[in-house]
Amino acid sequence: MSSDPKLNLPLGQKIKALRAEQGITRERLAEQVGVSARFLADVEAGKVGLSLPTLVNLCRALGTSADYLLGLTGEPSPWEELGARLR
Repeated sequence: MSSDPKLNLPLGQKIKALRAEQGITRERLAEQVGVSARFLADVEAGKVGLSLPTLVNLCRALGTSADYLLGLTGEPSPWEELGARLR
């Protein structure tokens, strides 16, 4: 198991942290993703899961990857990580 603490954060906490870092309200993100603010609050609290289309929409809205949200990488911006590997 990796020693990167970001890998072990629950999905909802990652979404909430990215949203806060970007200064996006829950209501605005929910509108961009096509879900209710209540549903997004429940996701952030770990009470409900996501469908694949909702996960994809969240990734697009937050500028991150499903790999990050699902704990496969600790890098929220995988494109930067990939670019560094290719150099």
